[in-house]
Amino acid sequence: MVPKGLERPKNSLPGPDRIADILQDYDLGEPKHCQKLPKGYSNLNLAVTTDAGRFLLRFCREKGEDVAYEIGVLGELNKIYFPAAYPVARGDGEFVTRSGGEVVVIYDLIEGCEPELSRETVAETARALAGLNLFANWKKFQRPNAITMDKCSSLVRQFGGARHRYPDLFSYFKEVTEQLKAPLRIELPRGLVHGDVFPDNTIFRGGKLAAIIDWEEVCTDIIMYDVGVAVNGFCFVDNALEPTLVEAFLSEYEAVRGLTAPERELLPHYVRWGAAAMFYWHLQHIMRRKDERKERRARYFMERLRGMRDIW
Repeated sequence: MVPKGLERPKNSLPGPDRIADILQDYDLGEPKHCQKLPKGYSNLNLAVTTDAGRFLLRFCREKGEDVAYEIGVLGELNKIYFPAAYPVARGDGEFVTRSGGEVVVIYDLIEGCEPELSRETVAETARALAGLNLFANWKKFQRPNAITMDKCSSLVRQFGGARHRYPDLFSYFKEVTEQLKAPLRIELPRGLVHGDVFPDNTIFRGGKLAAIIDWEEVCTDIIMYDVGVAVNGFCFVDNALEPTLVEAFLSEYEAVRGLTAPERELLPHYVRWGAAAMFYWHLQHIMRRKDERKERRARYFMERLRGMRDIW
């Protein structure tokens, strides 16, 4: 008899037998219930309840072969008690399971919720991000960012042969890429960056940051990339920059990690770069395959970039 809630989900989700088979490699007891979590553009996330508690079971469908790097970084961050959702070891001490040709990792499921944007939630996130960017052993984890200015330029060159064409998106992305090339050539401090600090990648409980999650984009890069992405995540309301939230973010970030004079000067360019990086990610997908959700997000970031012209 299949436990309640483990009936085969719709939309070709993993069936109960496959989930139970995966859990056999972990000391987590029998599965009792599972449900698909709505978050994620690429991976499949399931909340699974077992005899041992609740866990997040992730099918790594975007960067499955790179997950060992993520696990290594999280292992180091666990030593300094950084607020994150950490992977759960299998019975043999490993963290990765292969099932049906897919890479699967189980993480702690941190209870809480996505935050409302406020000075308090912005401050909590900024302090944690600054601590991450100060991580001392970052050179041990050298890995380039998956999104670079060179890749943006390469994408522009592919527009003419794209399977699906979006003339307005293509034209504006090309313009923004050209505008950002010069300021992004300036060398700035480097370190460990999460690369995707948006509210849906944070979990709050009782008004406090419980965890930053979804570390698949973690890499080493210019630290201001992380700052620019996080400002995009936490300092825009109705797709417009909110100065009071920017002020709160920078004040709390600098209370932990001070910005250099060049970093402050280049901040507007890195906030644009944070939006352009999100624009790039969605655009390169919809060029190959139609996806209304990703197209909406690409247009969302194009409008954000246009709005920033009147501020910075």
